[in-house]
Amino acid sequence: MKNRQERPYTVTKSETAWSSPWYKVRRDQIELPDGRTGEYNVVEKEPAVVVVPMTEMDEVVMINIYRHTTDRWSWEVPAGSVKPTQTPELAAIEELHEEIGGTADNLILLGQFYTMNGISNELCYYYLATNITLGDMHHEPLEIMTRHIRPWPDVLKMIQNGEIKDSLTALALTLTDQHFKF
Repeated sequence: MKNRQERPYTVTKSETAWSSPWYKVRRDQIELPDGRTGEYNVVEKEPAVVVVPMTEMDEVVMINIYRHTTDRWSWEVPAGSVKPTQTPELAAIEELHEEIGGTADNLILLGQFYTMNGISNELCYYYLATNITLGDMHHEPLEIMTRHIRPWPDVLKMIQNGEIKDSLTALALTLTDQHFKF
């Protein structure tokens, strides 16, 4: 019975319901300890990274990106998936280069958290990148974004007044604030 306490669901059948190059939906038939059955759908994704790029002057390099899913512009920091051949650190370096044209002197792991553990297995690694140097952006063709440099106090105000609605960005900035104790 120990196994049922650690893992109370027994998966009786599992199949891929839908897939794309970026994620897939797995449909599991499950049995609960009391014998009831049900269906659970899981969005399976590769791990992800979110990176807070900081300049020597304690400014954050942010992007304002159009998100088709919400039909809104979104203030964010660089983020993206970890490719199967990458480590999270290499993915963070790549996202800095692509989304802000940046390189960093130092990359600090701030933590790792599941992004939507009620529906997805995606684990996200949060980084702080210090002493950012900026160059040309190399983002993906379907990404429409602009790069902006914001003083740290202004970024905190953006979270507080609701300008930053992306939860991954808000968490990354909060973790950065705790790291530095500004």
